[in-house]
Amino acid sequence: MNFFVNKEAIIEIENKIWNSIQNDERIGLLNGLSGVALFYNLLNKKDKNRYEAKLLFVVEKINNLIYQEENLMTFCSGISGYAYMLLQIKNEVISIDNEYFNALDEILQESLQESLIVDDYDFLHGSLGIVMYFMKRYELKKELHIKEILLSFLEIFIRKIHINLEEVLVNRYANERSIHFGLAHGLSGTLNFLIRFKKCLGSDYSVIIDDCLITITNYLKNHKSYREESKQCYPSSYSIDNKMRNEARLGWCQGDLGIGNAIYNVGLSLNNTTIKEEGLFLMKETVKIDFKESFVDDYAICHGSSGILLQYYFASVKTNEDFSEGIEYWFAKLKEQTKDFTDFKTVLVDQYVDDYNILYGITGLVLVLLTINNEIDADNWIECLNLY
Repeated sequence: MNFFVNKEAIIEIENKIWNSIQNDERIGLLNGLSGVALFYNLLNKKDKNRYEAKLLFVVEKINNLIYQEENLMTFCSGISGYAYMLLQIKNEVISIDNEYFNALDEILQESLQESLIVDDYDFLHGSLGIVMYFMKRYELKKELHIKEILLSFLEIFIRKIHINLEEVLVNRYANERSIHFGLAHGLSGTLNFLIRFKKCLGSDYSVIIDDCLITITNYLKNHKSYREESKQCYPSSYSIDNKMRNEARLGWCQGDLGIGNAIYNVGLSLNNTTIKEEGLFLMKETVKIDFKESFVDDYAICHGSSGILLQYYFASVKTNEDFSEGIEYWFAKLKEQTKDFTDFKTVLVDQYVDDYNILYGITGLVLVLLTINNEIDADNWIECLNLY
């Protein structure tokens, strides 16, 4: 399946990214410069002469910014996302000695412990994102002290899940005590994370992780209830205090499409056909949701058309099922929203703005376009979206 995007349009988007980052000081993987470095690293694999200097410039700029001011430790916006990016590009164009990563390990381990104390298990902003760095670190270099960090986290995480699942899942960044269901902050993201953890550590830890997958999947299913308002079965969030649902839009950050992806992955991981078919059914049902019903209002990956397009494309590749209707529909909407890839406005706090990053901007858009046209390997970047 080929989705024609004029080569000049891709070059123009890349130029916009390059111009946008000159005065930006956000270091994040998903909302800043580390994501741009990841993007240029992928382009550099295809054309070293054209993009290596740009990649080096971005990495050096981030490094300088880190030494100038205090930074968050989060995967989305801070040091753990930056460190994850360095692991992705290490030894390809930049030589980074192990002492530097040891220093990052120490800083991030301390931050991880602080997150665990307050039960912050958010993917974008909490402990799950920090552990993403340590998993990648362990896979690349099987060091015992990294494995000990991972096992210590796993022991605490699993124990707390069994003591009080809702306290583990409650969103620490919301105004009320609520459980979120999407990939960004919620249940489905936790499921994908645990499957990733299982793959990282191997079969020795399958039994205890599988038990958690079943526990969380059962909790998820207890909240399944189709709603005409959203045309979906699962809410964006559920308030523990007043027992009210906030209905979901269709997107990456929330909704049945990402939840279906996670449930399908659980079925694969547990070799459970019933669970796998439930996930596939959820994903396929979302194809029936049209643009107006989706509540989509921009092109961004997070809650816009490119994130939906990416998930349908990925679902078709992973399941070998036909998602062409959804892919073609949302590609057409993406072209329409961006005026054939010439105008790029994304919603931020109730206003349309230009942004360049992965989650809300044109870097994410162009990564999606290159992926669906098989110009880059999706495995080299979609992990940072907690998609598998």
